[in-house]
Amino acid sequence: MRKPVHGMIAGASVATALALTVAVAAAQTSAPQFDLTKVTDHVYSFRSGIHRAMVVVTSDGVIVTDPINSAAAKNMMDEIRKVTDKPVKFVIYSHNHWDHIAGARTFKDQGAKIIQHALAAQHTRPNPDVVPADETFKDDKHVVTLGDQTIELIYVGPSHGSGMIVMRVPKERVLNIVDICTPQRIGFRTRRFANILKT
Repeated sequence: MRKPVHGMIAGASVATALALTVAVAAAQTSAPQFDLTKVTDHVYSFRSGIHRAMVVVTSDGVIVTDPINSAAAKNMMDEIRKVTDKPVKFVIYSHNHWDHIAGARTFKDQGAKIIQHALAAQHTRPNPDVVPADETFKDDKHVVTLGDQTIELIYVGPSHGSGMIVMRVPKERVLNIVDICTPQRIGFRTRRFANILKT
């Protein structure tokens, strides 16, 4: 399962890495600290500094990924309210690093369920702001369905963090990638693979 996934990611990444690097650099110099960008009719990209997260609006609620930190999560919630009044029902952690997942309390307090790969949950470093996952999974693929949308959570094997997953929204043809790298193939810190690719 993981070899085809890496091939899919590598193909998309090679084609878009330069454009994304330029776009991120431009965003850092001229854009506000937080923003929400429409990717498709139902998928948005939320930016906080150099971090990004995905927001998926479904017929029955909202799914968010990587709530970053408490300040970012508050701003993400404010931005979500500009496009829908539906509740956030799921938060998905992409991997174990707390600088991506420490803002989930904002959504958990509203009743959202947190999902994370079991390896990521096992290796998440202690941090008082990190809310543990409500649900973990061990398989290479896990599907989350909410209303009229599904998100495929695909484990990619060893990468920048433990339990690293990519998140695919088939109906929207969107793939969300965060901090991914291929071990012994590419220098992670010299390439910013962020985050939402329209396939």
